[in-house]
Amino acid sequence: MTSPSLYEHLFPLTTVMKQRVVENFDGNDLDERWTKLDFGVATFGMDDVVNNGYKIVTGITTNDNGALTFNNIRHYSKTAAVCIGVYKVDIVASAGSATGFANVVTDFVANNYAVIWNNAGISSDYTLTTKDGGTSSSTNFGISRDNIFHVNKVEVKSASAEGSQDGVLKATNTERLPTLDLQPTFIVSTRTAAARQGNIRYIEAYNT
Repeated sequence: MTSPSLYEHLFPLTTVMKQRVVENFDGNDLDERWTKLDFGVATFGMDDVVNNGYKIVTGITTNDNGALTFNNIRHYSKTAAVCIGVYKVDIVASAGSATGFANVVTDFVANNYAVIWNNAGISSDYTLTTKDGGTSSSTNFGISRDNIFHVNKVEVKSASAEGSQDGVLKATNTERLPTLDLQPTFIVSTRTAAARQGNIRYIEAYNT
């Protein structure tokens, strides 16, 4: 027996879910609830590889980025919400990818967010990074960045944000927490003069 939602593996079926979205990235293209954004150059599409989900491929200019957002519909609480993403980046060197929550995605500059980064520009490890519209705060997972799929979970609370990988809590931030309501997002960037690819095959977000 299989369950269509990771939520059902984590909570009893008697627990009623609040506002929630689940995306398996298994169709021919995204449905209308998602928006594709490119900062510089990026291309988007389903990957023609089994179980690779949806891909974003950056351009070849440093800091070319591409992102998915939830049409700027921010119905997830800044103090009581969870985002689970299963994603990877193809090449660890000079690349970045992230999933989690953001208010408005504008190249993640001067924004509110709580994401798990696999990002050469921040650390050689996975990080939980939060931002309140000013300075960001990053906490290392103590796990080296790689190019395989992981189940990464961000949970925002009233006084902290938590980052988990493959079911294990790895980082907690209590500073620079988001102050505005949030939407799920996935972003890919290149940190060098070469294209980089990120893949996402599952995302789930819900209020707690």
